[in-house]
Amino acid sequence: MTVYLITGSDSRLVSAKLTDLTSDLIGDGDRNTMFESHDLESVTSDERDSAIANAVMGAQTESLFGDQRVVVLRGLQEATVDQLKPLVKYLERPLEVTHLVITAEGKLAKSTTDALKAAGATTFNTSPPSRKNDLTTWFMEQFTEAGLKLDSAAVARSEEHTSELQSLMRISYAVFCLKK
Repeated sequence: MTVYLITGSDSRLVSAKLTDLTSDLIGDGDRNTMFESHDLESVTSDERDSAIANAVMGAQTESLFGDQRVVVLRGLQEATVDQLKPLVKYLERPLEVTHLVITAEGKLAKSTTDALKAAGATTFNTSPPSRKNDLTTWFMEQFTEAGLKLDSAAVARSEEHTSELQSLMRISYAVFCLKK
């Protein structure tokens, strides 16, 4: 059993990481039979209870066609503490054959954070660092991971204008990731 939490302040970076992770988890498997996705950002407040219950039910159900399932629950920051109770209960005893992938762009309830930690969730924070040197290193790692190579002159030039280029670089990276 694996539980993953993808967090970040930029929805495009969260989405790019989600795409990469789910692709890795599904691998050569049949996406149609092993993948299930629930989006709390696309439902009304009244519909969130049902969406969370459906995601938990999906995570608790073994696949009829394979040896594992990938269940995604997007936008967890939208849910209230009461709405998250079924998820917190599920995280006490997650199913061994389910990969549960959760995304959040904001602060989570303490009960949810504690349950994720107790379940051994692997966390990916897609938010870039705020310090200039760390930010430059972060962008270089992201571009290298995406298969791009920048020469030293480009890196030096970007460092001169880091504050101005930060938004442009984030957008460029997100667009590149979504197109790969």
